[in-house]
Amino acid sequence: MVLANRVWSILGGLGLLAWSGQAMAGMAPANFGAMYNFAAQGKINVLKNAVDRGMDIDSVNHNGFTGLCVAIYRQDYAAFKVFKSLGADVRHSCVKKIPKERYEAFVNGASGQRAYAQRYAGGGAAAGGYRQDYGNYQHNRVSQGRFGHVDYNPDDEPLISSDTAWTIGGVALVAGGIAVALSGGGGSDDDNPEASIISGLHGVPGAPYNVADNINKNVLESSSADQSRYWGVYNPDNKNIINRKDITVNNITTNPDDNKDHWGGIFAENGYVYNTGDINIISSGKYGKGIMSCVVSVYNPDNTACIVNAANPVAGDIYNAGNITIAADQSMGIFSSTTNQITNSGKITMTGDNNSGIWVLGKGNVTNNGQIILTGTNDTFLAGAMTAVWISEGGNIVNNGEIKVTSAGSGGIGVYTKDGSISNNGKITLSGGGTAVKVYKGDVTNNGSIEVEGSGGIGIKVDNSGKVVNNNNIKVTNGTAGIKGAGDEIINAKGAIITTIGSGTGILTDGNVTNNGMINAAGAGISGAEVTNSETGMIIAGSTGISGSTVTNDGIIEASTGISASSQGINNGTITSKGTAMNGGTSGSLENKGTIKAGQTTTATAMITKSGDLTNSGTIINSGTVMDSQSGTITNSGNISNEGTFSTWDEATLQTNTGTITNEGSVITNILGVLGYMTSQTTDGETTYTPATLTFTNSGTLTVNNGNAGVYVAGGHLETDDDGNVTGKTESTLTFNNTGTITVNNTNGGPASGVMALNQATMTNDGSIILKSNGTDPVMMGMWADNGTLTNNKTIKIDAFDSTGGTAGNIAGMYVRKGEIINNGEIIINANNAYGMYVKYTTENWETPLEADDNTVYAQATNNGLIVINGENNIGMVADGKNAALTNKGTIEVKKPNVTDVFHKEGDEVTEAGTCSEFICLKNNAQYINSGTTTSAYAMNFDNWGEGRVVLGKDGVFEAPEISGNVIASADIVTGSNEEIYQTEKAFTGEDKGIVVDSGSYMFNASLIDNGDGSKDVVMERKNFNEVTDKASVADFLEQNYVNGNNSEFFDMLKSAGSAGSFSTLTTQNLGLDFFPNFAKQNLDVMKSLNRNINNTVLANADLKDERAIVGYDNLHREQDGTSELAGYRDDVNTVYGIFDKKYDNNLRYGWGLSYSKFNSRYDRGGKRNENIIQVFAPIIYENNAYQFISTPRLGYGWGDYTRFGGAGVFSADIDSYYYGLANELRHEIDLEYLVFEPIFEFNILGLYQGSMKENKQLDIGSNNNLSVEAGVGLYAKKTFKFGEDELRLRAGGTVYHEFGDPYATMKANMYGMSGEYNLNSYSVQRNRAVLSARAEYQHKQANIYGQFNKYLEDDGGYEVNAGLNWSF
Repeated sequence: MVLANRVWSILGGLGLLAWSGQAMAGMAPANFGAMYNFAAQGKINVLKNAVDRGMDIDSVNHNGFTGLCVAIYRQDYAAFKVFKSLGADVRHSCVKKIPKERYEAFVNGASGQRAYAQRYAGGGAAAGGYRQDYGNYQHNRVSQGRFGHVDYNPDDEPLISSDTAWTIGGVALVAGGIAVALSGGGGSDDDNPEASIISGLHGVPGAPYNVADNINKNVLESSSADQSRYWGVYNPDNKNIINRKDITVNNITTNPDDNKDHWGGIFAENGYVYNTGDINIISSGKYGKGIMSCVVSVYNPDNTACIVNAANPVAGDIYNAGNITIAADQSMGIFSSTTNQITNSGKITMTGDNNSGIWVLGKGNVTNNGQIILTGTNDTFLAGAMTAVWISEGGNIVNNGEIKVTSAGSGGIGVYTKDGSISNNGKITLSGGGTAVKVYKGDVTNNGSIEVEGSGGIGIKVDNSGKVVNNNNIKVTNGTAGIKGAGDEIINAKGAIITTIGSGTGILTDGNVTNNGMINAAGAGISGAEVTNSETGMIIAGSTGISGSTVTNDGIIEASTGISASSQGINNGTITSKGTAMNGGTSGSLENKGTIKAGQTTTATAMITKSGDLTNSGTIINSGTVMDSQSGTITNSGNISNEGTFSTWDEATLQTNTGTITNEGSVITNILGVLGYMTSQTTDGETTYTPATLTFTNSGTLTVNNGNAGVYVAGGHLETDDDGNVTGKTESTLTFNNTGTITVNNTNGGPASGVMALNQATMTNDGSIILKSNGTDPVMMGMWADNGTLTNNKTIKIDAFDSTGGTAGNIAGMYVRKGEIINNGEIIINANNAYGMYVKYTTENWETPLEADDNTVYAQATNNGLIVINGENNIGMVADGKNAALTNKGTIEVKKPNVTDVFHKEGDEVTEAGTCSEFICLKNNAQYINSGTTTSAYAMNFDNWGEGRVVLGKDGVFEAPEISGNVIASADIVTGSNEEIYQTEKAFTGEDKGIVVDSGSYMFNASLIDNGDGSKDVVMERKNFNEVTDKASVADFLEQNYVNGNNSEFFDMLKSAGSAGSFSTLTTQNLGLDFFPNFAKQNLDVMKSLNRNINNTVLANADLKDERAIVGYDNLHREQDGTSELAGYRDDVNTVYGIFDKKYDNNLRYGWGLSYSKFNSRYDRGGKRNENIIQVFAPIIYENNAYQFISTPRLGYGWGDYTRFGGAGVFSADIDSYYYGLANELRHEIDLEYLVFEPIFEFNILGLYQGSMKENKQLDIGSNNNLSVEAGVGLYAKKTFKFGEDELRLRAGGTVYHEFGDPYATMKANMYGMSGEYNLNSYSVQRNRAVLSARAEYQHKQANIYGQFNKYLEDDGGYEVNAGLNWSF
């Protein structure tokens, strides 16, 4: 064999010599391969001879790589040493072409004196000869030799040439290569690399033990202490071991459960193991080891682990270049405790269940340059089962070779380390599931190929932390993920490819991800935290392209869902999605600056989030909703195109529940542009509804084709009781501002409205709203709301000339049910049966019905601009309901208004135009106010304008060939100053066919003056105030100040009164006539009630002790009806009091008391008063068998404030009151056994001094004194029921009173900005009155509880209720 090697080496050398004469610009594959193989095998003499004969050691292959550069690239330290020793240029330009990670790995691998020597002596990535069967090479197959396995793959290495030039020397090299392969390697001692490899191995000092012969051994396990019987080679003299022989160990133990934990081919305790032989382990049992190195103090094959020798904790290195074949279960090709280095350049083949290729117990580094092949089942919990390389604690793993694991059950693992780095430069293939590369904590780099097939399969997995970089290919079929990380960064490099087939995510992690390459995933593309898909990145995914907290796409995504970002998602690239393109989840904000093509196979929302913001400055194409944020802000400054069709009003291109939408760009869509929708949520059977709250601002273009509307806000939620009756409504709201253009086209004959809000809205149009439809009866509203304020400052245009026979009112420029519509711009309608502006007030079932006499305007249409309607049967402005009104201050042009011979339809009923036969229509007592110019080419008859009022406003003008009918001269004609006469010139231009003018102000008379030129003026002349009010002092006060020109704003308010009743109401409220006079009556009534209650409490006390005390609480409620001049009120008084008295003799007692009262009043017209009252009093009581008498003098002080409402505003002031008086009452009991009658006599003096009150810029009320001197006589019936010590006392009867004094003094007031004063209304003194009373008391020991009802028999009536309790002690 040695001779054969020599011969073939010579032949190869001759080939190099023949080749050396050629041009050295580049080498053919055979020649370059021959040179490299000799260097890798350490045959320095052969190469030196070739160099001496002219071969350039820096010759390059077709890629420009020298042999030295290839050695660096392949981490081949042996070849590098040979090239360097022969003078190869270490600074050749090809060095810069080597990938940075490979160059750094080569340099780092050479660190450390021992490792440097080891690797430079011949080990490393391609240790042993670089033999290549070129026939196999051309077919990408593997060459296998005694010194190792080299996979010379032309697809992934830079040193492959496509040259087909073959030389004679090359043919000779092939023959020489085959000879070397057959001989098992070798050559002369001078060029055998073993010495270099062995010298670099860590072991024990001394000569190694060389296995001399092949070993074939049967093992029968027993309890024998002779451990060598379980091993082919067992720790010979504790030496290093070198084996070049074949070792076969057959465990013939019949019961697998009797197998020891350790047996097999070679066992070393402290020394290294160098093996190039074949090791075969055969057993029907388990626990076999090909090579085992374990530092032990006591070795026992029954131990499942090595017992580490603390004095020498590191086992020897293991180098295998042979074949290790094991057919057994739960076995290991190579097993070692903590070690420096394990290198496999051979082939490890294992057949059986739960096996491991290389297993390190502890720490160590493993390099695989060869093959590791496992076939079996993983059905155990043991660590490392069905794993090619396993490091239990920590260390680095480099795979330059091939790993293949075929595992049933739980799947297998390619390589694993607990704490370290893993670099795959070769190929790892797993079948049956599992993980190709796994690390608990550490970095992973893949420069090779990874393929995993089977359930749960993962290409690369990091359990705890570590960075992952993929530079090449990962393919997972029917698995979980290409890469699964934890926390740290994952990078898929440019040109790298991750593929999952059948199932599985491309990259799955809770850390950050950058994709610069290609991901083609059956499931999700990437799931991480912060994820970036760069400009060179492309993701094709079956579900979500990228999901994470922060997602940025600068590349291409093709997926079912493009991006899912819980915090922020940005698209600068292109997203093509079957459904949703960008999803923000609960609160994520999304921004598109690139291109989105969404909804390719299913109708979906292009960009959606619940509470985040959505922004588009790019291009979005979708067939469904484009942007939907439930409560966030939506902004579009880009281009949106939607060619889909919405089947209901529940979907739109841009939509939200409670958010803001802004369009600054272009939106083209179908059916519905912008939607505000209602949401609901049910919790514990209770459903909560959230109506829409939408703010929409448009400065761009919004185009809606095929109807229905540009902007639509759905209605709110009706609230009902258990019987289904409506009790209220939670309404939706819209805030709309348009400075752009909104166009709605419906060529299908359906609706085409601009802005529609079913509930509240505030709309402002400063742009254009353009509507078109070819329907015969379409609903077309430029701006439409149930209630709110709608303002048009620019253009509303409606084209619907096909609307013949349509429903009147279905086409309108502006509409509101409740609120105000204002046109300051232009409304242009080309249609039939159309309204320019339309208000129709009705009370809905969730609103409080109006009072019958409530004539307040709740629906107002005002035209300050231009209304032009071309068509037939049209009306410029329509108001429906007595609480609806029209005001025109602009111009109305109706070319063919509604005429009597035209029929129109409302609902299903077809009627004649009838009451609305002209271009203004008033229904159900609505009103039209003209403060501009109303012009008609036809005769104008106000009586044909419907069932309402026509009002001439200030500066109003009516122009027509003929004018007739009733018109009201508005009160605003006479406002702005205090004049006696006001005149509106040329108010009517046209032939007078019966114009009747009435004044809209009760203060003025109206008349007409003919100018003689076909026009007439309206003249309004003031009445004297004595004509409009019967209160002399008020009339004098008002007349004096009007003539003097004072407070014109106040008089403008009075001028607005259209009738005597409304004038009286305004004067009464604003001058306080109905409010302040109540104060004296209320306070005196409360004092009298408290007096009666204290008398009852004291006289009912039957305790005869020398000293007595009573504390109590009283609640008084009183209601008083109002009159035409005085407001009604409701009083609530809460009083706490204490009374102490002392016995003077058997009949006379005297004492004192203190009370505090909280007095609250509410008035019919919204006013209120609050007062605090403190009183002190001193009762004197006289009692004998027949009579009871009490006399109580008192003093008190009250303070508080009031608030009242007037037409001019809300006014308030502080109040001060002083109380004094003397109350006397005499009672006599007549006992009829079953009933006691009690006549009473009273004589009371009660005074109230009211301090002045001063409002802020309104009224000053003067102080006054009120004194009541009243005598009363009454009769009551009493009955007492005893229940043991308890008593129930009943008392009922009445008292008639006669007033001798003047309790309600006249109050005087003056007004801010006016001179003089006037008298307030006052209660007239009622000399005789009566009070009916019923009282019940229940006493338990010292506690007494009572209730009392009093009915007042007097002009104004009223009643009060008392309830309270007291305690005697």
